[in-house]
Amino acid sequence: MDCQITFEGELMLINLSGPMTNEDFEDLARLVREAEITRPRIPHRLTDISRLTEIHLTFKSMSERIHLRKHLGFPNEFKSAIFAPEPLHYGVARMFQAVNNHHQIDIQVFREMVAARVWLASDQPSSTGECNF
Repeated sequence: MDCQITFEGELMLINLSGPMTNEDFEDLARLVREAEITRPRIPHRLTDISRLTEIHLTFKSMSERIHLRKHLGFPNEFKSAIFAPEPLHYGVARMFQAVNNHHQIDIQVFREMVAARVWLASDQPSSTGECNF
């Protein structure tokens, strides 16, 4: 899997492409954590998984990796938007959202990039914001 992490102002952009495996997911978690700790505040993020060509990721692997992150404390709350326009991408992203219930992270999955960016730019949490499920 190819992973590009860049910043657009205070927004972290994560672009994934190619096939994804359990090992790739572990590498992604490490890369994101390394990018997070370079900033005084944890940035909102936009993850684009639309260019993943194959997903060989098990629920067990995803759950184990997320469980380790649940015990982290962050200096602030933050939003995480996942752009997943295709059914396979959307299903995997929703599984990630369901498993990741950290009280400081607000995760939403979007089929449209514009909607993801609007939500990230708003001050509203997902419970009151408009999300396209």
